[in-house]
Amino acid sequence: MKQVALLVLEGNDQATSTLMQSLGGQTYGVSYAALLESFDSRIVCTIVYPSEKGAYCLPEGKSFTDYQGIVWTGSALNCYNTAPEVSHQIEMAKQAYASGVPIFGSCWGMQIMTIALGGTVRCNPKGREIGVGRDIALTDAGKNHPMFTGKGDVFDTLEVHMDEVDSLPQNAKVLAGNAMSTVQAMSIDTDRSSFWGVQYHPEFNFATMAIVMRRLHEKLLAEGIFKSAVTLDKQIEAYSNSEIDSTTNDSVNNPVQRHLEITNWLHEKVLSA
Repeated sequence: MKQVALLVLEGNDQATSTLMQSLGGQTYGVSYAALLESFDSRIVCTIVYPSEKGAYCLPEGKSFTDYQGIVWTGSALNCYNTAPEVSHQIEMAKQAYASGVPIFGSCWGMQIMTIALGGTVRCNPKGREIGVGRDIALTDAGKNHPMFTGKGDVFDTLEVHMDEVDSLPQNAKVLAGNAMSTVQAMSIDTDRSSFWGVQYHPEFNFATMAIVMRRLHEKLLAEGIFKSAVTLDKQIEAYSNSEIDSTTNDSVNNPVQRHLEITNWLHEKVLSA
């Protein structure tokens, strides 16, 4: 059985990853790699850490073309920050896209690729979107895009982001949006390279969302997203103990539907190659 090598790029810095672990969660890279490997026994993931180890942090002797696909996780960082933790990832994104290896990006992964390829990202003037992102609607391009094969034209999803894509890179197509952000999904496909990205987190489950809410507890209260600590704590407890949300539907509550963008990417761009 031939292995399928995937490269997972951890978007968070060490401080955020350590905090996630202290709250009982996993790092984004570790949880994403475990999910990817659960989809197909041939998949073997390597996780790298450009935020900490720089833009040239591939394992010794390896290049991007030694992998069949690249996956970029979410992050608590901001793309418009000039800190090394960000600039390292922008430089690595440029290299990754130039390699021609297909890339999938969740949230930060879409934002960092946007910056790397000439677009812009801003702090969303409408505020933070967290928990269940509502009424994500496919554009005409999205309805005909293989990332959304088997997905409804309008769906909910697990989501946490403060920033959003403001202007698109060259050759980018908007595939989905909602009232909070007009770019909830996009693709950048050329003859040499392919990137599919979403603003939300199809890799998350409810337990991960609960950990994220614990990490952001003070900010969520300060921003007025939850009216009280009691209300927020009840939501965190509900997400910690359940795999469903009674306010939404199968697009979130059914793991197959929730992960569909990732599995469609794997089958279209990686496993069939």
